[in-house]
Amino acid sequence: MAVTGCGAPCYRIQAEDLGNDTVSEGISYGMLLAVYFNDQNTFNGLWNYKVSKNDGLGLMNWRINSGGGVVGSGSATDADTDIAYALYLANYQWGGTAPNYKSLADSEMTKIVAYNLDSNRIKPGDSFNDCRYPSYFFPNEYRVFAKEKTGDAAAWSAVRTNSYNTIAAARNNTTGLVAEQCTDTGQGGGCSVSSSQHQYNSARVPLRMALDYVYYGDSN
Repeated sequence: MAVTGCGAPCYRIQAEDLGNDTVSEGISYGMLLAVYFNDQNTFNGLWNYKVSKNDGLGLMNWRINSGGGVVGSGSATDADTDIAYALYLANYQWGGTAPNYKSLADSEMTKIVAYNLDSNRIKPGDSFNDCRYPSYFFPNEYRVFAKEKTGDAAAWSAVRTNSYNTIAAARNNTTGLVAEQCTDTGQGGGCSVSSSQHQYNSARVPLRMALDYVYYGDSN
């Protein structure tokens, strides 16, 4: 929906099951869909909204209420990386037009590397590092980040390797399902749910791994 206060255009994705609040994840999905469907106006509007809701580190606060107030502070890494990836795709889709999507993507990547990585492992957010969330691992995107952001190739290659290792460790040996949260070694210590629990967000793990296979044929 169109909103005011962040320039024109300015759009947000509202989650009806959350009282019409907006989550950064929704903004990132909207940006991905907009670039795939060649809808530059919607893409720019969602980006403008994201920028207006950045936290102090320059990444989007993860939840905004329907009135525009921050009710979930700090970023969520799944949204941050999808947004950066969408910006790189936008450069290929609409490169040569304003804004400079490549420059915006590179700027987002600088912040992601600084605040969302812990020893080349994916943190849950720029202000969170309680445990790992395998559903936040997007290995196909890490290939693009390594290619597009000068100087970051080695780091993102290590992130890919570490992500796949954690996914393998967090997989239930009987069912094959992957835990919602875990440590680097797949154990549950310190996390808010047991490492044996496959929950709602876990459903994204096979989707993201499948993308890496479809695009790049990764044997993992």
